[in-house]
Amino acid sequence: MSRSLRSAGVMSIAVFMSRILGLVREQVFAYSFGAGHMTDAFAVAFRIPNVLRDLFAEGAMSASLVPLFTKVRTQEGEARAWQVAGRIFIALFCGVGVLAVLGMLVAPQLVELYAHGFHAVPGKFELTVRMTRIMFPFFPCVAVAAAFMAVLNARGVFFMPAFASALFNVTSILVGLWVSMFFPVYPIEGMAFGIVFGGCVQALCQVPYLLRGGYRKPFFSLRGLWGDTAVHAMLRSMVPGMVGLAATQSSILINTVLASRLMPGSISWLSYAFRLIQFPIGVFGVSLAQASVPSIAEAAVLRDFERFRQELEQGLNRLWVVNCQAAAGLCFLGGPIIRFLFEHGKFHASDTAATAHVLGTYALGLPAYAAMKLLVPSCYALGFMRATVIASGISFMVTLVWNGSSLFLTDATAASLAAGTVMGAYVNVFYLMRILPRVRIDWLRPFALSCLVGGGAFLLDAWVDLGPSLLMQAGKLFGIIAFSVLFFLFGAFMLRIAEVRGIMDFFFKKLKKKLRSKGASGRL
Repeated sequence: MSRSLRSAGVMSIAVFMSRILGLVREQVFAYSFGAGHMTDAFAVAFRIPNVLRDLFAEGAMSASLVPLFTKVRTQEGEARAWQVAGRIFIALFCGVGVLAVLGMLVAPQLVELYAHGFHAVPGKFELTVRMTRIMFPFFPCVAVAAAFMAVLNARGVFFMPAFASALFNVTSILVGLWVSMFFPVYPIEGMAFGIVFGGCVQALCQVPYLLRGGYRKPFFSLRGLWGDTAVHAMLRSMVPGMVGLAATQSSILINTVLASRLMPGSISWLSYAFRLIQFPIGVFGVSLAQASVPSIAEAAVLRDFERFRQELEQGLNRLWVVNCQAAAGLCFLGGPIIRFLFEHGKFHASDTAATAHVLGTYALGLPAYAAMKLLVPSCYALGFMRATVIASGISFMVTLVWNGSSLFLTDATAASLAAGTVMGAYVNVFYLMRILPRVRIDWLRPFALSCLVGGGAFLLDAWVDLGPSLLMQAGKLFGIIAFSVLFFLFGAFMLRIAEVRGIMDFFFKKLKKKLRSKGASGRL
């Protein structure tokens, strides 16, 4: 338990820093461009290479690579594991590089598919096409970065792979602003160039850690690639995952198409809200899940199914407890958070209200989004790839039926499209949990506690009024969050929620150990 908690803690720190910088990037966008035609165009242009990244890199590839690297390392040794990893890096880079070039060539057709409704605004479609072409090189960079991260996580290296996305955010902001100010392009196109440079930095900053961990083969050597049975196994295992993820990405495509037909700004509201959801997903979802995946994969390789079940149960319970509280916070405090972060410059009060509505809807699915980060790799570790395909297909149909009926039978809004995504996520999770070994989730007490904590935060926000200044808003918001955290910890202690008590005991033991070591050194 302590090893996975230590890994999760290290990752959480790095991801927290990354998400904070990601929010800074979104603040720059909100202040400079608001929520309108240009930000809609940027959101669609950025989403197209991101869909391919999720499909080929951070989804199926990452879920397959950690179990494969662990298996080869356990059964065939360290040198062989690094050889397989190097060949996968090469195959991935070549494949996604070709796709990036093709994507640049057919960018008008892709934008037509995603956002046909943009033709209604003069110049909006053409701007989206240009930014799509600019940002497509981001795809191979970030795909290779995801492969580097998966291998380093399997080796027990967590901080730098997670911190790499923080460097991406810093680079994309600085380079984007520099290009916007000093080159003859639209300012928002300068931010698109910043995304590409950020992707390069995200990949390159992990290379020294690969070399330090034992990687010695040339990064661009093709020798032995096509005849490697482990690489073939990896590619075969990726196919079902890609089919499953294709269903998920198809639901995102449909949401984008439908949102492009709603009022201007709808895509931007969805994008800003989803960016905020990515903060707790990264800090409390990805970090906890990825810290558990190597142990789960090792148990699967050794066919120790009881340990597999225990690790999975422990991981899911942690994810449920923490993400329930995060979901309650975003539901009840979404408006004040968005007002403090974004309501400046060209981002107006009406944008805050619309984005908060979408954020509250997305937040309801937060426990499900986090659980999928653990359930999908667990299915891959056991070889249940077909289950992920079926789950994604059912999830896609639920989202499609809901969102289609919302648009054609009622007055659809951006929040109603977010609701379809939430329902599809829960359907996906429930199906996968029926396939995997049965685990016991203590869902009632954390859920009840999250309602109490969220309700208390909402009442405090309504009762306390410190004035409209930004400093007073910040003091009020952080005060409410601090109170909510203390209320949560006290409630978890009183309700005897084991996961929270275990995490607290672990960190208190670490703190006592450090204090004792300092005391001993002081006496010497």
